[in-house]
Amino acid sequence: MFTTTNLLIGFIINLLVAITIVRFIYYPVKQNKNYVFTFLAFNTAVYFVMSVLTSVEISVGVGFGLFGLFSLLRYRTNTMPSREMTYLFIIIALPVLNSVLISNSEWVSMLLANTAVIGMLFVLEHEW
Repeated sequence: MFTTTNLLIGFIINLLVAITIVRFIYYPVKQNKNYVFTFLAFNTAVYFVMSVLTSVEISVGVGFGLFGLFSLLRYRTNTMPSREMTYLFIIIALPVLNSVLISNSEWVSMLLANTAVIGMLFVLEHEW
């Protein structure tokens, strides 16, 4: 059962993970504010859209349509460097993962997945 409390707690966790990635991993290395708004706005929008989609009975076609829309946006915008595109993909994939895991009350799995992504990004950006 997906409750308002789960929605809000999930949103806060998801937003904190996104801010951690953008502010403490991406921004110190790139020093580029151009994508900060995009990363956080996409993350928030995708989290709420996926929260609604996981709480109602829908077909798989709707999910493919949603990702088709994101693909269409990609072809209609200016070219984005590959590193920023990777961060955008991660910022879009995390709320999808988080909303599905939260709807199934798999809090530990969600925290482990988010920690693993943050850790991997940190190592790749700072230690590699």
